[in-house]
Amino acid sequence: MYLETGDRVVIAGEAGREEFRVTSIFSAGDG
Repeated sequence: MYLETGDRVVIAGEAGREEFRVTSIFSAGDG
């Protein structure tokens, strides 16, 4: 699932990059 979020972040840009880091941790724990 985190993969999907990563793709979205990449499109977002720098702002997404930072958020992706936090999301990655949450996704990893969930998955």
